[in-house]
Amino acid sequence: MSILSAGLGILAASAATQPTTAGTDIDPATAIWTNLLFIFFTLVAAILVIRLGVVRPAGVLGPQRVRSTHALWMLLIAGFVGFCAWQFVGGLYGAYRVNQWQHAGIENAASRVKELLTPADWAILSTIPPLAAFMTLIACEAIFAPGNLTAIGFAFRNFFGGIGTGILAFLITGPLLMWTMIVCEAVYHVIHFEHPREHELLKNLGEVGLGWPAVLLVLGATVVAPLLEELLFRGHLQTFFRELFYRWSTPPDSTAVADLTPSDDIAAAPATNLTASVVLTRSAPARAWQAWAAIVVTSLLFASLHEGWMRPPIFVLSLSLGYVYERTGNLWSSITVHLLFNLLNTLQYVLFLRGHL
Repeated sequence: MSILSAGLGILAASAATQPTTAGTDIDPATAIWTNLLFIFFTLVAAILVIRLGVVRPAGVLGPQRVRSTHALWMLLIAGFVGFCAWQFVGGLYGAYRVNQWQHAGIENAASRVKELLTPADWAILSTIPPLAAFMTLIACEAIFAPGNLTAIGFAFRNFFGGIGTGILAFLITGPLLMWTMIVCEAVYHVIHFEHPREHELLKNLGEVGLGWPAVLLVLGATVVAPLLEELLFRGHLQTFFRELFYRWSTPPDSTAVADLTPSDDIAAAPATNLTASVVLTRSAPARAWQAWAAIVVTSLLFASLHEGWMRPPIFVLSLSLGYVYERTGNLWSSITVHLLFNLLNTLQYVLFLRGHL
């Protein structure tokens, strides 16, 4: 079994949409080439880690994002409302389908939802509920805190810079995730832990062939999920926790501002890449622990939405996404990394594990 098929197989890169599969044997020639590529990109990642100072604890300190108390609490409120919209729309569609099955004479339909869902159902669930949540988040911020979307790095001006940074970050974090998944798979093998070979979404993607369900499944996994999850978990929750932890750790009479204060000439222009040299003035000793605490707490929440066997690699993925976001202040960077992970996982399943090559 190749490193690629063993590693990529257990990644689930989104909380509700991106499926996974355990490794499946592929032909020897493909195994050799994928292993060589994996070793090459591991070396590239190691070089980038050293050159960019990724392992420095303070390397996570990027530009401050939210300053006012109103903007801070709106992040939490909007995030909660968006998450509720996600669950409500999905539950509403589930209830609609259960009602249809009951009218069709299917017994115990309410307790057999996962079994009865068709590929078309999975396609709808992977796109419509998260899109509804995404639009709800945007609407809440636009109405009640218009400056928040720009502050958290979701402005269009950050788009192209974020894509470039995300590609660079993916070269670093990709091999790390691969090694994490390989270790997890090895541990599961040692303890004789059996987990599903594939998530329902990937299973359905392999069965539908060409058609609108396949298109929606791919779009849901590779575009919709990264947009929603990064806006919700990194943009809203992680930003909220970072600022909250700073305020908790700063005495009420302190004149210190958050970790680092951008000088006036760059205050409106957060860093957009991992190598940017941002001029920052220190008004208090820079504290990296608030940012790291926010990343860890957000990652725990993100991983908790997955099945137990998927949580270790998902947690490491979320740590990587959180680091990229904190360092750049550009939400498009973490969206790009997330999208590339999901795209790679989907392609390896369709092309290699389903024998479509």
